[in-house]
Amino acid sequence: MKKTIFVIAEKENHQLYASLPIKGEGIETDQFSEGLDKIKSSEADVIILDCGNAAQKGLKLLSSLRAIRQDIPIIFITNENSSNVVIQAFRSGARQYFQKPINILELEQTIEELIKIKRTAQERRTPLFQRKYEQEEESRKAATTDKPVNLLMVIQHIEDHVCAKITLDELAQKAGMSKYHFSRVFKLYIGMTPIKFVTLRKIEKAKELLKRHDFNVSAVAYQLGFNDASTFIKQFKKFTGLTPAKVNNKC
Repeated sequence: MKKTIFVIAEKENHQLYASLPIKGEGIETDQFSEGLDKIKSSEADVIILDCGNAAQKGLKLLSSLRAIRQDIPIIFITNENSSNVVIQAFRSGARQYFQKPINILELEQTIEELIKIKRTAQERRTPLFQRKYEQEEESRKAATTDKPVNLLMVIQHIEDHVCAKITLDELAQKAGMSKYHFSRVFKLYIGMTPIKFVTLRKIEKAKELLKRHDFNVSAVAYQLGFNDASTFIKQFKKFTGLTPAKVNNKC
């Protein structure tokens, strides 16, 4: 059976991916130290890159993979929930992003969809124009599917206006989509809802502000556009497991 799914992950995760119930598809697993060399000659249709807690190591490998195999879509998986990691992953060429714990059903559906897209593109090629088509396809992917420009614009908008009140209507308009379609696409690519992403980014910004002794908890809540301090404290504890006051006192 042809190995159509190439997984790069720590050894303890190999069994999980090797047992994915994707009918008719072979799965090959390798560790970080070997994955880059083997992928050069691989006939895989999809690459899964699970970097666990080592997000920066994973992002570096992601860039290297894209440099040598622009023809294979890459699914980037990590334990980290930082918005910066999400942005870097897409800018480095990830087609999809998942944060652990993974919804296995969503992962399977994503893999099947990417395989279908890749094979459909291959079937449309003719031998005479194959090289030209491949070059055009790679350029098109680099500009669109590998890096969803409208979503990157939305993420950048969030980064630029993290201290303001950001609404779903505002983000959907920025992406040029209806609210329903935008929410669906955003979650598909980013792994969480737009509002959860906004809140997460605000909490990360709050951590930075709390390090400054001229900002108390109420001031940080106001600075980041929360309606009141109690809402901010509730959201901060939900995402970090700590109260803002404890973080502030540690700084």
